[in-house]
Amino acid sequence: METGEDASNCPEDCEEGGSVCGNEICETGEDASNCPEDCEEIPFCGDGDCDEAGGETYENCPGDCPLPCDPPCQEGEFCDNGVCVSDLMLSGTIDSVWPIDAPKYFDSEQLPTNGSEVDLILKYINFTGEETGCIRILDAQHIYDPPYDKTHLQLERAANISSGDIFTIYHSTNCGAGA
Repeated sequence: METGEDASNCPEDCEEGGSVCGNEICETGEDASNCPEDCEEIPFCGDGDCDEAGGETYENCPGDCPLPCDPPCQEGEFCDNGVCVSDLMLSGTIDSVWPIDAPKYFDSEQLPTNGSEVDLILKYINFTGEETGCIRILDAQHIYDPPYDKTHLQLERAANISSGDIFTIYHSTNCGAGA
């Protein structure tokens, strides 16, 4: 079999439906795992994951990759589908924490109580003095049981926090560190 031959133009050299690994043509039945000489591995566009290392970009896979910000975002901003927005959502002071020995919950007078507290779920928070960086917020609930009328947050993991500590909530995992 020579280059350019196939079963339709040279049946004496080529088997019907057969592929040849090593001819620099990625043919039916060949892929990057069984014939890397002919087939390059292509990231799977459409899986919801922007595989930049694999070559996916907004231009060739807009369903997986967000629109980049040009120019790049400034300190304290993050790129949200091509638009630089402030990473900071809100900040305040912790009123109480629980459990005391390994706090994963806290409440504060500064957290919203008007229904918008649900917007804090799956955002990121850091605390003054907490060395471990951003922590994901898993849940936010407003509790109204007079005289108690506050929102409390559930953190992804225990934090080294106590009453009186300052918290800051951000949109992104950057926690205000920039793009």
